[in-house]
Amino acid sequence: LSSIVDDRNPKAKQKNDQICEEVRFATVALKKLGEIVAHSEAETPATQAERERASKLRDEDATACERLVNTPLFQPGGDLMKTQYALAFRFTAEYLQREGMMNAKAGPCDLGCIASLLCTCEPGNFA
Repeated sequence: LSSIVDDRNPKAKQKNDQICEEVRFATVALKKLGEIVAHSEAETPATQAERERASKLRDEDATACERLVNTPLFQPGGDLMKTQYALAFRFTAEYLQREGMMNAKAGPCDLGCIASLLCTCEPGNFA
């Protein structure tokens, strides 16, 4: 660059020096940016451990979702049906007693009481 510009003119020399300095700065900045990029892309043990932990969690979540979707809640003839029916019956009986529709001996207080409460709570059942 110095051979193209006449060094005898002070303004041209100053402009030449300024351009050379900017080129040197840009070259150093580009080199430093390359080092930063290389350092940020480097695989550290902590990064690798985090990636493995995340992968393991994704696999566990996928397995749990697969079991949830593929295992129905009610399995006729399954091992848990007796327990599920017993819990459902107990819940229903306790609810009816709390609402005053069953007496202490688990008998209905009166049919009109049960029908009126069910009609207000579950109107779709009487459609």
